[in-house]
Amino acid sequence: MKKLVFILLISCFTIQLRAQGKDVAVDFTRYGNPITNPSYIDRSIVNDIIHDIEKVQRTKSPEEFMNYILSTMEGTPFLENEFLKGTITTVDGKVIRNVDLRYNVFNNKMEVKQKDQLFELTNDLVKRIQMNDRTFDYLKYELDKNESDGYLELISDGNWKLYYRHAKKFKEAQSQKAMEEHSRPAEFRDLPPVYLLLKDDSGKAIGFRNKKELANIFPNHKNEVHSFMKKNRLKTNNAEDLQKLLSYYFSL
Repeated sequence: MKKLVFILLISCFTIQLRAQGKDVAVDFTRYGNPITNPSYIDRSIVNDIIHDIEKVQRTKSPEEFMNYILSTMEGTPFLENEFLKGTITTVDGKVIRNVDLRYNVFNNKMEVKQKDQLFELTNDLVKRIQMNDRTFDYLKYELDKNESDGYLELISDGNWKLYYRHAKKFKEAQSQKAMEEHSRPAEFRDLPPVYLLLKDDSGKAIGFRNKKELANIFPNHKNEVHSFMKKNRLKTNNAEDLQKLLSYYFSL
């Protein structure tokens, strides 16, 4: 079983930035890099399509070509396969509107499409992404005593912000085994849900997987928080339950 990485190098492009009421042409290379999308496929699948690769590259756009490769696998690396209209807010305060965006959860990257061109944003230059009614902030966070950074989806705002971390894992294709009718294609799977809390002045979101870890985020009211969750049978992987807990915490 082997991994094959297809790297699509797309020429950089510019889009329109709306700032202070004026449309200003912006060099998008300031906020991104040529796109690199790894796709993992079984060697036998590669052998079946390798003779068609050059033809496919000539006849399809970069997006279509990537979809062609991904069609050999189960699941998807994206939050949603389709691009959605959205807005980018950069760390230097610029706002780029009406952009076609897609979140590659597996790679922890936001992708931009303009016509037949694909582009990948540089993570640490992005402050916020808004797609339809969904908001993603690029933040530092701590989970399982490990520090990391990534795009977190904002669930509720306020002095304490509740976030959701999307994550996927990749499982390589498996060849046909005895007593099995078919081989198993490569697959992208969703990881279990993880929620995080961010206090306005902390600068880092804290993740939790159980009631004890959640209660520890509120050291001054740890016992009350834990008792409230136990009494009301609140779950740490349910957004509505967590919002109820925050309302209770604010009442203390």
